[in-house]
Amino acid sequence: MRQKLSLLYVGIGLIALVGCGKKDDAAQAPAADTQPAAAEETVIANPDDVLLEMAAAHAAAALKAAPEFATILGVSEEIAGEGYNARLGKYGFAASDEARHMNERFLQDIRGLDRDALGAQARITYDVLRDAYETGARRNQFEFGGAVPWGSASPYVVTQLTGAHLFLPRLLQT
Repeated sequence: MRQKLSLLYVGIGLIALVGCGKKDDAAQAPAADTQPAAAEETVIANPDDVLLEMAAAHAAAALKAAPEFATILGVSEEIAGEGYNARLGKYGFAASDEARHMNERFLQDIRGLDRDALGAQARITYDVLRDAYETGARRNQFEFGGAVPWGSASPYVVTQLTGAHLFLPRLLQT
C-alpha cells in the first residue's frame, strides 16, 4: 500500500506542477504579423516551459501505463488515454521491464536539462523530479519486486500490506 500511495502522491504532484505551469495560449501566442520573415531564424524555447512540457509528457506516459492511478486522480482522457477507467495496468515481469525503461528515459530527459538556466520555481520542480527518478533508478537496480518509473517501492510484489490483492479491491471501492 505504501508503494501505491507514494506513486499516487508523486502522480498528484506531477499533475499539480504541470497545471501550475500552464499559461493562456492566446496571451502567449505572438501575432501573425510579428512572425520572423527569414526561415533561418530559430525560436529559442524557454527552459522553464521545456521542463513543464517534459513533466507533462512524463506524467501522461506514467498514467497511460497505470490507468488505475489515472482513475484515482480523476484526470481527463486527454491525459490518460481514452477509456482508461475501463482498463487496468499491466502486472508482471514485462510491466516491470517497461517501468524500468520508462524510468531510464525519464532520468535521461531530466539530466539533459540545464538546471542553472531554470527559474526559481522550475528549479524546485526539476529537483523534485530528478530526486524521484533517481530514487526509482536505485530501486530498479534489483530484479526482484516491481520496478517503478519514479519514487520508491517495496522490494516485494505482494506483502501483507501491499500488492494487487489489496490495491485492486480498494480501487473498486472508490
